[in-house]
Amino acid sequence: MVRRHVSGIVVILVALSCLAQEKKQGRIDRHDPALDRIVTRDATFKVTEAPPRIEGPVWIEDGGYLLFSDLSAGTILKWNPEDERVTTFLEQTNANGITLDSDGRLVWAAHGDMMGPPSGQVIRLEKDGSRTLIVEGYLGRPLNATNDLVFKSNGTLYITDPGRAQIREDLPTVYPDQPRVLMLKGSKLSLLALPRDLNRPNGLAFSPDEKYLYMASTAQMTVWRFDVMPDDTIENGRIFIHMDPDKKVTHGSGHPDGIKVDEQGNVYCAGPGGVWVLSPEGKHLGTIAVGRATNLAFGGSDKKLLFITARTGLFRLPVEIAGIGPP
Repeated sequence: MVRRHVSGIVVILVALSCLAQEKKQGRIDRHDPALDRIVTRDATFKVTEAPPRIEGPVWIEDGGYLLFSDLSAGTILKWNPEDERVTTFLEQTNANGITLDSDGRLVWAAHGDMMGPPSGQVIRLEKDGSRTLIVEGYLGRPLNATNDLVFKSNGTLYITDPGRAQIREDLPTVYPDQPRVLMLKGSKLSLLALPRDLNRPNGLAFSPDEKYLYMASTAQMTVWRFDVMPDDTIENGRIFIHMDPDKKVTHGSGHPDGIKVDEQGNVYCAGPGGVWVLSPEGKHLGTIAVGRATNLAFGGSDKKLLFITARTGLFRLPVEIAGIGPP
């Protein structure tokens, strides 16, 4: 009896070890043959060790390297393809999402201290190494915790600032525990209207023609699609895909987070189990399974190398369709 019990424990431990190793290496779960045109069957992952809480990757074409944020350390890290090492690029940033403006300057959402007073900001790194505070509040009051951001080609900037439960009554939040998306057009900062059932707005990405803006709703496990109006505001929000309609997914497996789009309009969004690949019509073609993913970016000289930030490391995977990224 004891031997059987021990044998059962060994089998369970081996299974768990194999599962952990599989997450470390990554795999492709194919739900539709159309995924083969995006990720070939012989495509293989490469993984670089990284801190467990990484986010906001962006490819820097001028130099050919990847930057991404380390949420725990409050720094921006650099991955160099020449030696595949991860080093510190910029300290004291509190960066979450990172992007580039039309002049190639680094712009990031500084999420602040989630346990302290609201202090979300948007910061730009100038060519001389100085920092410019682009956004620090709305209507004279501080932002909560800026999360992600994306530029439209005309320079308009969209920023997600998820609400959060007010920890202390004396903390001056603008809309305690309410979703919020801001638009910076020129020097004017505006609050965009959202559907009532879109909670915790997170990742943002435009369709190739910029007619649509995709937005992740973390709390509702959904990705939304909005029409982009001539004045750059958004309207007609509707659910593009529900990642957990039966409410079976555990929080630890991941949720809608960072989003990117390729040149043919396919949508890639961090979700349960990894990165979900969606057709332009919202069909789930498959999942790039890397465990709990947070964000992604296209890089390389042809934008056909997909980088994924996950709790298990920094993954990269060759794809067949070039991705859309910052200029």
